Amino acid sequence: MQSLSEIPINAAHGLVKSMEEFNVKIVFGIPGGAVLPFFDYLYDSNIRFILVRHEQAAVHAADAYGRVTGTPGVVVATSGPGATNLITGLATAYMDSSPLVAITGQVSRDMIGRDAFQEADITGLAMPVTKQVFLADDAETVPSLFKLSYRLSSHLRPGPILIDIPKDLWLQPIKQVRNVEFIVKRISEPDLNLVMEATSILLKAEKPVILVGGGVAISGVWNDVLSLAEALNAPIVTTLMGKNSIPSIHPLVMGVAGMHGRPEANIALLESDVVLVVGARLSDRTVSNFNSFRSGRKIIHLDIDASEIGKNIKPDLSIVGDLHKSISEMVKLVLSNTVRRSGFISRLYEVRRRFEEYLDSHSEPCFKPWKALKIIRQSIPSNSIITTGVGQNQMWTSLHWTVFSPRTYITSGGLGTMGFGLPAAIGVKAAFPDRVVLDIDGDGSLLMTCQNLAVISEENLPVIVVVFDNRALGMIRQWQSVMFRRRYIASDIGCKTDFLKLAESFGIDGVSPKTYSELEHVIRRYADLNEPLLVDLTIDTDELVLPFVPPGKCLSEMIMPEGVDVNVW
Repeated sequence: MQSLSEIPINAAHGLVKSMEEFNVKIVFGIPGGAVLPFFDYLYDSNIRFILVRHEQAAVHAADAYGRVTGTPGVVVATSGPGATNLITGLATAYMDSSPLVAITGQVSRDMIGRDAFQEADITGLAMPVTKQVFLADDAETVPSLFKLSYRLSSHLRPGPILIDIPKDLWLQPIKQVRNVEFIVKRISEPDLNLVMEATSILLKAEKPVILVGGGVAISGVWNDVLSLAEALNAPIVTTLMGKNSIPSIHPLVMGVAGMHGRPEANIALLESDVVLVVGARLSDRTVSNFNSFRSGRKIIHLDIDASEIGKNIKPDLSIVGDLHKSISEMVKLVLSNTVRRSGFISRLYEVRRRFEEYLDSHSEPCFKPWKALKIIRQSIPSNSIITTGVGQNQMWTSLHWTVFSPRTYITSGGLGTMGFGLPAAIGVKAAFPDRVVLDIDGDGSLLMTCQNLAVISEENLPVIVVVFDNRALGMIRQWQSVMFRRRYIASDIGCKTDFLKLAESFGIDGVSPKTYSELEHVIRRYADLNEPLLVDLTIDTDELVLPFVPPGKCLSEMIMPEGVDVNVW
């Protein structure tokens, strides 16, 4: 039985108390009439509220906050358009398995279904793109709904949860907080017989490859994966989300595979006879053609989510359960055997050498994305965290950015949401104010959420934004170039936008370096000062992201830069 001092006064007070109990430090969002009682009680709390300039930015910031901290980000929006503006961000978080709790206001219960002012069926809209939705119907359950949602969002496979609260509940008195009944699944224990069988297949393989997805970062098993790769002497390739899971400086890590994968990573998959998939969805952007990828090799799939097994590609063997237990057991079994493989790795190194040699010889006279990224990388501390927009900037970064430690590379993988980079960087900087946070963005992507430069300035969240400025929707233009005979339409964004004046209007310094040395100097200076900066980096409009596997094609059909021969035998 709760004492009177433990019982919140009403639902609004109870929600704030529940947040405090779970040590919520930051809430992102925008207020509105249907949530103002909550804000009135938040006024007396130590929880920081970060006022963004669009609800989509709020949910992206909360998403990124959850990814880098491992604890759910929290976002609040009002009813109607405030709630519907969250949908793209919720879908982004859902596709990338980010822990997040979204709280929306709703019209009064007696007005639901009557087309009241700012009414929207947000639970119906959000259901396909969230892990769970709740519509509160009793003030006494509101505190418990938040606690349940907070736990549920990071349990097993993380994902966003939405709680919709009618505005007539906020100030209703609470006599007793009531719990919400909900069955929560337990983590499955891996079948050790299957683990032994999988290990046997890997030991017999001549060219095993480990394909790492975002689940490795979420579950924190990167050291286990590296130990297994070392024991097997097997190369590691990653999905786009998996780039955030493994340090790319490890000698066995070949990089991102897929549509815009590293050539050594794609060749590793192409020539493999066994692929061990760990915490990955096997999406079309990673394996390209499902049927082609399935033939000629055995596939072992490890995941915490049974629904991913066989969804795209049916594996020869699957293990559902705790990744740490599965992989650590595999390591023990492999270490008891002798493994000698060197030719395969050497071949992949030679492919990498040839690709890097090409890049080094094509870094002048104008800024080249790969050279610029290397300059930026060496100009900031190794523990810096970067976010990306979506488009060519994202693919160049996935190809050429060096990840020193997991959970430092934040991008929109599954949904590919343009505009993600800047608000995501805001969420990361809010979580880690003492670390350098940098957004690698494209001009088209940045312009979708650029009003949130105001948040960087007003909330003292000094993010560095680097804009790859090619005056185009670059990836659209690339597809039109490669697949539509250069019939360019609706991909030119014009030349009148002045990014330096845009930054200045928000009280942020802006620079447009002319040389790589100028770029390095300015990045180092502002990183050391921990001050916000926008860097406008001019990129040739016709610059392509290569390698490139056209949609529906096989990895073997990847288009390489002219003159790069990866047929190393």
